[in-house]
Amino acid sequence: MKCSLKVDDLILAINTVTRALSGKSAIAALEGIHVSAEDNTLTLTCSDLSLCITTSISAMVEEAGEIVVPGRLFSDMARRLPASEVFLSTDGLSVKVLSGKARFSLSGIAAENYPTMPTISEVNPLVLSRDQLKDMIRATLFACASDESKPILTGVLFELVNGAINVVALDGYRLALYKDAPKNQRENISFVVPQRYLSEISRALGDGKDDVTLFLGRSQMMVQVGNTRITVRLLEGEYIKYRAILPVEYATRVKIEAKALLESVERASLMASAGKNNLVKLEIKDGTLALTANSELGDVYEDIEIVKEGKDLEIAFNARYLMDSLRAIGDETVHMDFNSNINPCVITPYEGDRFLYLVLPVRIYGAN
Repeated sequence: MKCSLKVDDLILAINTVTRALSGKSAIAALEGIHVSAEDNTLTLTCSDLSLCITTSISAMVEEAGEIVVPGRLFSDMARRLPASEVFLSTDGLSVKVLSGKARFSLSGIAAENYPTMPTISEVNPLVLSRDQLKDMIRATLFACASDESKPILTGVLFELVNGAINVVALDGYRLALYKDAPKNQRENISFVVPQRYLSEISRALGDGKDDVTLFLGRSQMMVQVGNTRITVRLLEGEYIKYRAILPVEYATRVKIEAKALLESVERASLMASAGKNNLVKLEIKDGTLALTANSELGDVYEDIEIVKEGKDLEIAFNARYLMDSLRAIGDETVHMDFNSNINPCVITPYEGDRFLYLVLPVRIYGAN
């Protein structure tokens, strides 16, 4: 292998793929970066056998070839190269790196020893814009379970039904649902992507305008965005029938500005977090939502203007769960629907049905 390329391009590619670099592994090659040069393209790959990231960059290739280089060392070395261009070459399993007056020699591993993930058929993909996928991830990822006792809940459900896509996460205390439509049509399908891998996909999306293409296999998904491909292992099992959780009626409805409520809850949580249970209480009466919190250090009270339908209500929530949902909503007018102080609150847009957030309350005795 003999090639030359810009150092900045190499560093950017390394930063992209090393998110999937294994730490200590029983397979030595997985601690390295697979480097392949061909057709004026340098391709880098890292994998931990559950997550694989591959990206390609332009290079002047004099001689095609491939090798596995030590991942951390090659990454650290690239960031410290003294010139704007770098020359890479191999001699057997030795990798030569030349940049300016600096010369390095690294011991590599034969490319055939690098494990590969199963090939995914690139037919019948699901196509989304970058902004669509970023919004889907941002709107739901926080509601995934961190408890591994129910592994399926540590991921996000993507459910394509009759030309619409529902994206769902829940952890037993709250549920996040985001709705959109893909840019193409395909048959109904559902799959669950682990939370960790969606975080990596979100980082890789960047700010470009290219569409994102999702190819689905039996147990894996490959995401193509620009010159980068991310392959992840999907979660197995049947997702909870989340529709059965969603209330179909309400006794109290509040129209409120989500941003105003979030700012009030954030202020109240400063006091609530000093207590044992991080509670904020909402007292809903005609025209006003009174928000309170207290601890042994003091208390806080704030009124927010609302439009109310139905019964008065006193209800309490874990401040963090409420804030997570409100942050995902942003600056919008919303409806908050309630049935009682022991039933979940459902937050939806004032207009449309793009999102739905469900938050379980904390029981407070003596409330109406």
